[in-house]
Amino acid sequence: MPGPLGNMWRRRRVLERTMQAQVEKLAGALGWLPFHIPSNVLVCPTCGNKIYRGVRRGFPDLMLVRTERLPPGRLRWLELKTPTGSLDDDQRLVHALLRRSGESVDVIRPKDLERLLGILRDGQS
Repeated sequence: MPGPLGNMWRRRRVLERTMQAQVEKLAGALGWLPFHIPSNVLVCPTCGNKIYRGVRRGFPDLMLVRTERLPPGRLRWLELKTPTGSLDDDQRLVHALLRRSGESVDVIRPKDLERLLGILRDGQS
């Protein structure tokens, strides 16, 4: 699975939602239960502003919890970005607060496949 996944990520532009589906599948295969809480964004038809409901802006894309296949450990938080995507101020703030609370937050791009595999295999980055 990692071979084809790596080739797919390297050969063409990958949408974040495609990347997320692949990461969720890989995480599940390696002993993690991935959680994604959708942002529930509405766009105001009058002004075009985004209205976020239910989840605060900046919340990471995925929370990973170890299943019985791995020894107990901390949660892992993943922010998935395309090669040109960047963190916004809200994401930087939430990531900093999670890290301050002792949580591990990783920003994963297509070029980070080997690092992602290390995280998923043994919980280390």
